[in-house]
Amino acid sequence: SELAEEQRASSLRALMEDTGGDGGGGGDAMATMEMERHPSFGPLPCNDIVDAPDDDSMCVDWTDQSYDPSSTLVTIECGTCVRMDASTSGALDLPHGLNVVGKLLIDADSLGPEYSVDVRAPFVLVQGVLDVRSSRTVSPADEAVRFSLTGDLDVDLASMIHAHNS
Repeated sequence: SELAEEQRASSLRALMEDTGGDGGGGGDAMATMEMERHPSFGPLPCNDIVDAPDDDSMCVDWTDQSYDPSSTLVTIECGTCVRMDASTSGALDLPHGLNVVGKLLIDADSLGPEYSVDVRAPFVLVQGVLDVRSSRTVSPADEAVRFSLTGDLDVDLASMIHAHNS
Protein backbone atom coordinates (compact mmCIF):
# COMPACT_ATOMS: atom_id res chain seq x y z
CA SER A 1 0.00 0.00 0.00
CA GLU A 2 1.21 3.48 -0.82
CA LEU A 3 0.29 4.77 2.66
CA ALA A 4 2.43 2.12 4.38
CA GLU A 5 5.36 2.86 2.04
CA GLU A 6 5.09 6.59 2.77
CA GLN A 7 5.00 5.88 6.52
CA ARG A 8 8.19 3.79 6.21
CA ALA A 9 9.92 6.52 4.21
CA SER A 10 8.81 9.13 6.74
CA SER A 11 10.18 7.04 9.63
CA LEU A 12 13.52 6.66 7.85
CA ARG A 13 13.67 10.42 7.22
CA ALA A 14 12.97 11.08 10.91
CA LEU A 15 15.68 8.62 11.98
CA MET A 16 18.19 10.27 9.67
CA GLU A 17 17.32 13.72 11.05
CA ASP A 18 17.57 12.53 14.68
CA THR A 19 20.99 10.96 14.14
CA GLY A 20 22.62 13.62 12.03
CA GLY A 21 21.87 11.91 8.75
CA ASP A 22 23.93 8.74 8.92
CA GLY A 23 22.11 6.72 11.55
CA GLY A 24 25.06 7.08 13.89
CA GLY A 25 25.12 10.64 15.18
CA GLY A 26 27.18 12.50 12.61
CA GLY A 27 27.91 13.17 8.97
CA ASP A 28 25.48 13.49 6.14
CA ALA A 29 26.17 10.52 3.86
CA MET A 30 22.64 9.14 4.27
CA ALA A 31 20.98 12.55 4.32
CA THR A 32 21.27 12.70 0.54
CA MET A 33 20.10 9.13 0.02
CA GLU A 34 17.15 8.96 -2.33
CA MET A 35 14.00 7.54 -0.77
CA GLU A 36 13.06 5.53 -3.85
CA ARG A 37 12.84 1.77 -3.75
CA HIS A 38 13.90 -0.57 -6.49
CA PRO A 39 10.98 -1.13 -8.91
CA SER A 40 11.04 -4.92 -8.49
CA PHE A 41 11.03 -4.82 -4.69
CA GLY A 42 7.90 -4.22 -2.69
CA PRO A 43 5.07 -5.94 -0.88
CA LEU A 44 4.16 -9.31 -2.32
CA PRO A 45 0.66 -9.20 -3.81
CA CYS A 46 -0.09 -12.66 -2.36
CA ASN A 47 0.21 -11.13 1.13
CA ASP A 48 -2.39 -8.39 0.61
CA ILE A 49 -5.05 -10.36 2.46
CA VAL A 50 -2.88 -11.01 5.57
CA ASP A 51 -1.14 -7.64 5.82
CA ALA A 52 -4.11 -5.38 6.50
CA PRO A 53 -3.22 -2.82 9.22
CA ASP A 54 -4.78 -3.55 12.62
CA ASP A 55 -6.45 -6.74 11.40
CA ASP A 56 -4.82 -9.95 12.56
CA SER A 57 -7.96 -12.06 12.14
CA MET A 58 -6.36 -14.02 9.29
CA CYS A 59 -3.47 -15.19 11.49
CA VAL A 60 -3.17 -18.77 12.73
CA ASP A 61 -1.21 -19.84 15.80
CA TRP A 62 2.33 -21.21 15.47
CA THR A 63 1.38 -24.39 17.36
CA ASP A 64 -1.44 -25.10 14.88
CA GLN A 65 1.15 -25.49 12.12
CA SER A 66 2.92 -28.75 11.38
CA TYR A 67 6.45 -27.34 11.48
CA ASP A 68 9.27 -29.75 12.24
CA PRO A 69 12.16 -27.34 12.83
CA SER A 70 14.53 -30.12 13.92
CA SER A 71 14.57 -31.64 10.44
CA THR A 72 13.71 -28.91 7.93
CA LEU A 73 13.65 -25.20 7.13
CA VAL A 74 10.58 -23.47 8.58
CA THR A 75 8.81 -21.54 5.82
CA ILE A 76 5.79 -19.32 6.30
CA GLU A 77 4.13 -19.45 2.91
CA CYS A 78 2.98 -16.38 1.00
CA GLY A 79 -0.62 -15.47 1.79
CA THR A 80 -0.34 -17.05 5.25
CA CYS A 81 -0.10 -15.20 8.56
CA VAL A 82 1.37 -17.12 11.48
CA ARG A 83 1.17 -15.69 15.01
CA MET A 84 3.59 -16.73 17.73
CA ASP A 85 1.59 -18.01 20.68
CA ALA A 86 2.36 -18.62 24.36
CA SER A 87 3.88 -22.04 23.58
CA THR A 88 6.80 -20.30 21.81
CA SER A 89 7.93 -18.51 24.98
CA GLY A 90 11.59 -19.17 25.76
CA ALA A 91 14.14 -20.46 23.28
CA LEU A 92 12.77 -21.35 19.86
CA ASP A 93 15.47 -23.31 18.04
CA LEU A 94 15.21 -23.38 14.25
CA PRO A 95 18.49 -25.12 13.29
CA HIS A 96 17.60 -25.16 9.56
CA GLY A 97 16.56 -21.51 9.45
CA LEU A 98 13.42 -19.43 9.01
CA ASN A 99 12.02 -18.18 5.71
CA VAL A 100 9.17 -15.68 6.04
CA VAL A 101 7.45 -15.33 2.67
CA GLY A 102 4.03 -14.69 4.20
CA LYS A 103 3.63 -12.84 7.50
CA LEU A 104 5.05 -13.69 10.94
CA LEU A 105 3.41 -11.81 13.80
CA ILE A 106 5.08 -11.68 17.21
CA ASP A 107 2.81 -9.59 19.46
CA ALA A 108 4.52 -9.76 22.85
CA ASP A 109 2.03 -7.31 24.37
CA SER A 110 -0.94 -9.58 23.70
CA LEU A 111 0.89 -12.54 25.26
CA GLY A 112 1.48 -10.88 28.63
CA PRO A 113 4.34 -9.30 30.56
CA GLU A 114 6.15 -12.59 31.19
CA TYR A 115 6.29 -13.58 27.51
CA SER A 116 9.67 -13.56 25.80
CA VAL A 117 11.05 -15.49 22.86
CA ASP A 118 14.57 -16.00 21.55
CA VAL A 119 14.38 -17.18 17.94
CA ARG A 120 17.66 -19.02 17.30
CA ALA A 121 18.50 -19.77 13.67
CA PRO A 122 21.47 -19.76 11.31
CA PHE A 123 19.51 -17.35 9.10
CA VAL A 124 16.19 -15.51 8.92
CA LEU A 125 15.01 -14.61 5.43
CA VAL A 126 12.21 -12.06 5.26
CA GLN A 127 10.65 -11.85 1.83
CA GLY A 128 7.20 -11.09 3.22
CA VAL A 129 6.28 -9.38 6.49
CA LEU A 130 7.92 -9.64 9.92
CA ASP A 131 5.65 -7.82 12.39
CA VAL A 132 7.15 -7.59 15.91
CA ARG A 133 5.17 -5.69 18.54
CA SER A 134 6.19 -4.84 22.08
CA SER A 135 5.68 -1.73 24.15
CA ARG A 136 8.23 -2.89 26.73
CA THR A 137 11.49 -0.99 27.03
CA VAL A 138 14.28 -3.00 25.49
CA SER A 139 17.13 -3.72 27.88
CA PRO A 140 19.47 -6.65 28.53
CA ALA A 141 17.33 -7.57 31.52
CA ASP A 142 14.01 -7.41 29.66
CA GLU A 143 13.89 -8.50 26.04
CA ALA A 144 10.46 -9.51 24.83
CA VAL A 145 11.74 -10.63 21.42
CA ARG A 146 15.26 -11.57 20.39
CA PHE A 147 16.67 -13.04 17.19
CA SER A 148 19.95 -14.90 17.70
CA LEU A 149 21.79 -15.81 14.51
CA THR A 150 23.80 -18.99 14.99
CA GLY A 151 26.54 -20.70 13.05
CA ASP A 152 28.29 -19.63 9.89
CA LEU A 153 26.11 -21.19 7.20
CA ASP A 154 26.23 -19.43 3.81
CA VAL A 155 22.78 -19.10 2.30
CA ASP A 156 21.90 -18.00 -1.22
CA LEU A 157 18.44 -16.65 -1.89
CA ALA A 158 16.87 -17.10 -5.29
CA SER A 159 13.44 -15.58 -4.96
CA MET A 160 11.07 -17.10 -7.48
CA ILE A 161 8.19 -14.89 -6.39
CA HIS A 162 9.24 -11.89 -8.45
CA ALA A 163 10.15 -13.91 -11.56
CA HIS A 164 7.08 -12.47 -13.29
CA ASN A 165 8.66 -9.00 -13.04
CA SER A 166 11.64 -10.06 -15.18
